[in-house]
Amino acid sequence: MFEYVERRVLRFHKNGDPREVLQMEKEKFQFKLEEGQVLIRWLCSPINPLDINIVQGVYAIQRELPAIGGSEAAGRVVKTHANSTLKQGDLVFPFISMSPNCWTDYSVANEDQLVKVDSRIDPLMASTFSVNPCTAWQMLRNFVEMNAGDWIIQNSANSGVGRSVIQLAKAWGIHSINIVRDRANIEKLKIELKHIGATHVFTEEEFAKNGRTFVREIVQNTHGGTVKLAFNGVGGRSCLAIAGALARGGTLITYGGMSKKAHEFSTAQLVFNDIRVRGIANGMWLMEGGHEEIVERMLKDLQELAVLGKLTPPPLDYHKIEDFKIAIENSMDGKHGKQMFIFEKATDSGFTSSPTSFSSLSPNSSFSEFPNGSSTSAFYPYQPIEVEVYAQTVDAEPQKRRSKRRSANRGKYNGQIGRPPKYLTNLITVDVETQMNRHKHTDDVLRKRRQKLALETCRRKKDQDIQVIV
Repeated sequence: MFEYVERRVLRFHKNGDPREVLQMEKEKFQFKLEEGQVLIRWLCSPINPLDINIVQGVYAIQRELPAIGGSEAAGRVVKTHANSTLKQGDLVFPFISMSPNCWTDYSVANEDQLVKVDSRIDPLMASTFSVNPCTAWQMLRNFVEMNAGDWIIQNSANSGVGRSVIQLAKAWGIHSINIVRDRANIEKLKIELKHIGATHVFTEEEFAKNGRTFVREIVQNTHGGTVKLAFNGVGGRSCLAIAGALARGGTLITYGGMSKKAHEFSTAQLVFNDIRVRGIANGMWLMEGGHEEIVERMLKDLQELAVLGKLTPPPLDYHKIEDFKIAIENSMDGKHGKQMFIFEKATDSGFTSSPTSFSSLSPNSSFSEFPNGSSTSAFYPYQPIEVEVYAQTVDAEPQKRRSKRRSANRGKYNGQIGRPPKYLTNLITVDVETQMNRHKHTDDVLRKRRQKLALETCRRKKDQDIQVIV
C-alpha cells in the first residue's frame, strides 16, 4: 500500500545558475518502503560547493533531471521497513553524497547509505559530517604516513575542508601552516583559526613574501621538521606557493579550485624536488566501493572527535527553505560563511507508535515523544521558544546597590544574544528568528553564540532545566 506525506522541495528541471533554475515546490510525496528503506524527516542541510556545481551541470557526476538539490544533511528516521536495522527516532546523515537529494522535508533513503549518529552529537555537526571532515580525514590518513610532530601546509584554510584539516591535525599532534585570503578582519580570523588548532596562519601576500624563510628557519631549523603534505583548494599562484614549501618527495593533494584558475607548479618543484601531485573527490571515492574498512575507521574517528568537542562545524548562517535564493546567493559570493537550511517546525523526533496512515502529515506536523522518552523538539532554532532559567543567587548587598530602574525590570530580558543577568530567575521568551535576522551579517563571534543558543534551547530536559514550548 502506498502512503504519502506533504513536503516542500528545492528542485531544478535543468542545469544552470542555481539562483535561476532552483524552484521551491510543494507536493504530496507518495512512497512505499521496500526492504532496506526508511523514511527520513530532514532537519538541517548545509550548502556545499558540490551542490552548486551539480545544479550548474559542471560536476563530474550528474543527476537525472528533474532533480532535488542537496548532498549533505541530518535527519530523523520516522518510518522503517519491518526488518530495518534502524529505528524510529534515530539521527542519521547520508553518506553516499551523490544520492540523498535532501533539500526537502521528507525523502526515502536506503539504509546502507545512511550512518547512525551518536546520540551525544547534535544535528548541526551531523549534517556537516559526510563531505568536509571526511575529505580532511582522507587527505591526512590515506596518502602519506603522518605522525605527531609532522607538518602540513594548506591554502583555503578558512573553508569547511580547511577548518576540518586544522582540527584533525591538532587532535593528532600534527602542525599546520594555514594560508587564507586577505580581508578586513584578517587578525580576527587568524585568532579564530588558531583557537581551533592552527599552528601558524598567513595571508597569501604574507606567505608569498616570507613563506620560504619561515619554512627554512622555523619548521626546519627550530623544530627540525619538514612539510610532508600540502592541501590545495584554490589553484593558480596559491597552489604554486604551497608546493614550494614541500620537502623533497612531498605530496600535494588538490580537492578544489576556488580561484577557477589552472593549478600551477614549477619545473624545479616537479623535477628537482620530486613532489607528487594527487587529487581527491570524496563522493566518487565512496561510490567506487571496496573501502569498507577505511570508511568504518574514518566514521569512528570523526564521531569520537565530535563527541569530545575536538571537531566542530564551521560558523553557520541559518535560512528557512523559503529563503533559498538568499542562502544560495550568500553561498556563491564567497564573502559569507557556510549557509545552512533549517527545515522549520521540524518537531518530529519519532513516534511512540507508528501511525497507520501518513496521509495527514505535512511539513508542519508535530509528533509524539521519542520511544526513549526524550523531548519532542527535534531541532529548530527559528520558532519562538520559552526557556525557564534557574540562575545563581546573588548576594543581598550588591542587590541593594542596584538602581530602582534595574530593580523594577528584574526578571526581564530583551533577548540579546549572550548570557542573561545572573539575578534573572523569571521566565524568558526568546524569539530566535528575530535574533538571527538581527545579527545575520555580524561577525563570527555572534554567529557562534547564535548557534549555541539554537542548540541549548533544544537540549533534553534531563540534561538541564530548560522547557521548550513548540
